[in-house]
Amino acid sequence: MILTATWKDGVSGRRKMSLFLLVLLLVGERPFSSAFLVNPQGRKTSLSSSLCLLNLMKVKVQPVQFDGDNSSSASRQASRRSAAVVAPSPSSTSSPSPVSENNRVIVPQYNPVIDITSLPELLRFIDEAPPNQLCVIKFWASYCKVCQRAKQIFRRLAVVDDETCHIDDVSCDRSFAAVEIVQTGTSVVKQLGVTKTPFIQIYRNGKCVASFSTGPAHNFRRKVDDTLKLVKTRTLEEWDKFEEDFAAEIDVNQQELRKLRIQAEQEADHASQQDRASPTDEQAEPHDDGDGTLTP
Repeated sequence: MILTATWKDGVSGRRKMSLFLLVLLLVGERPFSSAFLVNPQGRKTSLSSSLCLLNLMKVKVQPVQFDGDNSSSASRQASRRSAAVVAPSPSSTSSPSPVSENNRVIVPQYNPVIDITSLPELLRFIDEAPPNQLCVIKFWASYCKVCQRAKQIFRRLAVVDDETCHIDDVSCDRSFAAVEIVQTGTSVVKQLGVTKTPFIQIYRNGKCVASFSTGPAHNFRRKVDDTLKLVKTRTLEEWDKFEEDFAAEIDVNQQELRKLRIQAEQEADHASQQDRASPTDEQAEPHDDGDGTLTP
C-alpha cells in the first residue's frame, strides 16, 4: 500500500515522528510499497481510504496489489527476487516485447550478451560470424555510470531481438557482445573509431555498417532499437547500395581492423616465444640427505 501523511501547521518534528510511528504500528501488518510525508500543499490522488489521528495529521492509505500471497513476508521477498522485468510501455520507436500473463518481459537465466575483454576475442566475434549475421557490439567502461544503467537495457534488447530473421531467403540473425574498453585496451577501441562510452558498432560480413554514440541513458534504448530495426530489414539489394554509398567510411574501418589483426598476431607470437623460452621443468633443489651432504 501507499501511505501518505499530511501534517497540519504547527506540529513539531518530534511529534510528527511519534504520530507517524503510531500509524505504522496500526497498519504495520500490511505490506508497503512506499510511504510519503508531504506538506499541506502536496498533491496526492487515487487514494482509496483515509483516517485522522488526534486532529493533527491526515493519513491516506492506498492498497497495492502484490503477486502471490500477501500475508507472508517470505512470499513478498520471493516476489521481489523474481527474475521477471516489468516491460516498458510500447511506443512507435520500440519493438514489441514478449510478455507473460502479468505483462512482464521474462529475462532468461542465461546471458544473451557475450562479454569480451581482449582484442583476440573481439576479432573472433567479428571475423567468425556467419554470413550476413549482424554483430551488435556495445563498448562500455566499468567506471562509466551511464554504461552501468544501460547494461540491463542492452541485455533486454538482446532478449527481445533474439529471433530468427530472413530477408530474401538469407539469414539476418543478430548476435550481441559487450566490450569492456579498459580490459580490451583503450588504444584498440580508439582505432575502431570509439570516442566515448557507451558506444555501439554493428558489423556485417566483417564490415562496420553502423557506428554511433548512444548519449545519455534515457536515449540508449531508442537509438539502439531504431538502428536495429533499420539494419535488420534491409534487402540484399539495399545492402549493396548502402556499402557503395558508404564505401569510404567502411574502408577506413577495414584498414584499422587489418592493423589490429596484425597486432594480435604479433602479441600471440611474442607470448608463444616467451613460453618456449621458459623452462618446462623446474630445476631440482639440492636437499640434505641427513648426513650434511647436499644431493642435487
